[in-house]
This record gives sequence, structure tokens and C-alpha cells, in this order.
Amino acid sequence: MRRSTLVAAGLVLLAGAAALTYTYRDTLGLTDPPRGEQVENLRAFATLYGYVRYFHPSDAAANTDWDAFAIHGVRQVRNAANRAELRAKLEALFKPIAPTIQLYRTGNELPTPADVLAPSDAARLNLVAWQHEGLGLHSSERYPYRSRRTNRASSADDDSTVASVGQHLDVARFRGKQVRLRMDIRTATGSEAYLFFMVRDDGQNQHRFELVSSTSWSPHSQTITVPPTARHLSVGAAIRDLGTAWLDDAELLVRDGPNDAWRRAKLRNAGFESGRRDQPPPGWEVEDYPGHRASLVTDKAAVGKHALKLQLPSRSKLRFFAERPRPGETVEKTIGHDLSAQVPVALHSRDGQTLRPDGAPPVANLRARLDTLDLSYSGTDFYSANVVVAWNVFQHFYPYFDVVDANQGLRARRSIAAASRPNE
Repeated sequence: MRRSTLVAAGLVLLAGAAALTYTYRDTLGLTDPPRGEQVENLRAFATLYGYVRYFHPSDAAANTDWDAFAIHGVRQVRNAANRAELRAKLEALFKPIAPTIQLYRTGNELPTPADVLAPSDAARLNLVAWQHEGLGLHSSERYPYRSRRTNRASSADDDSTVASVGQHLDVARFRGKQVRLRMDIRTATGSEAYLFFMVRDDGQNQHRFELVSSTSWSPHSQTITVPPTARHLSVGAAIRDLGTAWLDDAELLVRDGPNDAWRRAKLRNAGFESGRRDQPPPGWEVEDYPGHRASLVTDKAAVGKHALKLQLPSRSKLRFFAERPRPGETVEKTIGHDLSAQVPVALHSRDGQTLRPDGAPPVANLRARLDTLDLSYSGTDFYSANVVVAWNVFQHFYPYFDVVDANQGLRARRSIAAASRPNE
């Protein structure tokens, strides 16, 4: 018998044994599925992760902490016992941030897209879709690669179109603790503001943003766990690209752990009551570029006499290029484990919010979970999550696959398998 035939027969036997063990995992009393099945679970998650992160245009997806989500997702799907359980876990993970995706068995009839993809009257709605010129970690013209959603700000870190206020905190007081910034905010129609944290840890800047779009005063908050090795911590609020926002009654809270009570921490001029009208607020560092303003106002404050007004009267261009997905357009992709996904690449927006189907799972529960997640910087979950994030950068933005012979699916399996045994 030829060696290639022996190898093929061996692979068939191994595949059959793995499938049998996988199917009857509970009967055999196994705690976890075989490593090969764990790898396939993680590959399916990794594939869906990339399509939702970089192409699903919802506000909830754009405002997700994708690094924390990668670790959370790896922990949730690794030990799925079968296809049905994997599908249920993937839907539970992604539906809060991308409720218009549809998972289905590969080869079956395509599912019916959600009704919100084709609203009956779209005349006054904006179409939101991703446009990428490479992988844009920044939107400034100074950077060669840019990503942005049409009719949306894609992030709050474009320093050419940002008006922001913030404060640097004594990071030593907050290392290893949870910190929450709360603030009353209202925005003009179609405007978007952000609460933000910026943490520097071993030379790396980590940003956390909370998107706000509300035409009436309402409280909003953002929470992070400060790494024990953090060297810098700042908090604040920003607006970019779209319109005007008002801020008032800020509050900084801290607690030692998830089960401890919150206590108030010092924040200078938290209510914006100190200072003069039409001037920047004392105690806050202000970045307002030409044509943009950050100033105290006395009309319609939420609490007290003053509120802070952030205004961007000049709007940056909404598109990089003329081409964009059509209303209702979807892509259908095989993600693995005999599952495929239908992913919308264009969504309509009304009053500053992308449309969501009725009954969509709330995103607040997922965000709360990610905010309190133990982001352990070791172990197989952390290494696997790194593979998920890095592999998708190459999968979707490496420009030379037409000249390089690279089997990305095989590379994903090998990399995830290696991450599952980092000490071997």
C-alpha cells in the first residue's frame, strides 16, 4: 500500500474517532471536547469575529471593546459540545452588537434578512457602511491607512477632527481597581459624543470609548479595570465629525473589586461651575482645533448654572470614495463547523442610531460583562484571543494574497492549535 494511501486512511480513521468522541462527549463523561474540536470552535469564532468587527456597520459593533471581546468569546466557545451548541454560543455573543447577522447550516437555503435592512421609507434615513483604505487605526490625513463608516465617526482618536476635554489622574491611586466616569450628556440631532479612558501600560496606549447620542439630558458612564502596571490614566469626553454636545455634572468613582461599593474620587471642577461663560472650563485640559470649540455655557444646564459645550461646526468628508454597499446588501461566508453567516454590510440610521430589529438582545449586558472581565495576560485563552485578533488583520487587510501562496484557513487552525499549548 502506498504511503500516501496509508496517511489518507489514517486521517480518515482519526477523523472518524474524533467525530465519534465529539458527538458522544457527554456519554463518555469527558469534561472538554478533543483539542481538534476546540480548534474548530475557535476558528469559527475567529472567522465571524473578523466579519463583524470590520464590516458590520452597527453602532454597537463599532463601539465594542474588541480586544476584551476576543478573550470573552474564546472562553465562551472553546468547549462547545456540538454544532448546535456552538451556534447558540456564537449567537449569544454576537447578537447584542450585530443583531442583524444570521447563522445557518452551510448548504441550506439562505435565511431571510432582517426587516430593518430594507425599511419601507428610507427617504430620511442615513446609510451607514464601512469603507477601508487599509486597516485604519486612525482617521487623520496624517496616516496612510484609514477606516470609517459613512455618515458616522468611526472612532474618537482622530486628532484632526476632535474637540475634547479631559483630566490626567494620579494613576498610582487606581492601579488594579475599577474606575467609572459618569456624566450627564445631551447631543444635537445626528451628533455623537464619547466618554473615554486612556491608559498607558508599558508604552502601549489603550483606549476605551462609550458612544453617546441623546437629544435630551441623560446620564452615561464608562468603566474600566486599570492594569496593575499602568503608568498613565486619563479620562474625559470628546466629540468628532458631527455637530454639538453638552456635558454636565461629571463624577469619578472607584472600587477595589466587582463586589465592593463604589466610592467617589476627586475630579477637578466636576460640575463645570467654575469659570466664565464662553471660556474653557478650569481644571480640564481642552483640545479644540480650528473651527471647533469647547466652552462653558449658561443656557439649559443639566445641574447648576454652567454646562460645557463641545462644538464641531465643520464636518469632515463622510466618504473616502464613491463606492459603498447598497442598502440591504449582505455577504454570505462559511465560518466553519458546517456553519455559515449572513452579515449585512449596510444599515440605515435614524436620529443618530443604526436601526435594530425589535426584540434584539440589549448590548448593555455584554458591555457590563466586558467591563468587569478578568483580562488575564497569560494562559491559553489570552494566547488564542491574540491569534483571533492578529489573524483577522492579515485575513482582511494583507494586500498581497494574489501573489503569495497562503492558505489562511490552515494558518488559522495551526496558529490557534499552537496557542492552545503555549508551553509545549
